[in-house]
Amino acid sequence: MSFDLPPPGANQPYFTVSALEGGGLTIPAYFFVDPCPEDIEKLPIPATPFLLRHSVTKRNTLLDLGIRKDYSNLPPAAASEANGTSPRSARQSP
Repeated sequence: MSFDLPPPGANQPYFTVSALEGGGLTIPAYFFVDPCPEDIEKLPIPATPFLLRHSVTKRNTLLDLGIRKDYSNLPPAAASEANGTSPRSARQSP
């Protein structure tokens, strides 16, 4: 399936998208790999936030695809799976 964007219009608004450095999570490999090789137990997964800036209004919006800090408030099935994960921190900017 293919999708084509409409042709640009005069003074058409747009967003500038910037990927920011976020944290991450180390998860059991079997969450994403099946069959999972025996020598790979865990995988590092990034949690990348994005800064969106509107070209006309100059309004900034943060789209955070991050990880919850409070695993206990996840739905029960997800909370039990989260026990096998390890949060990773992003390095701080100078």
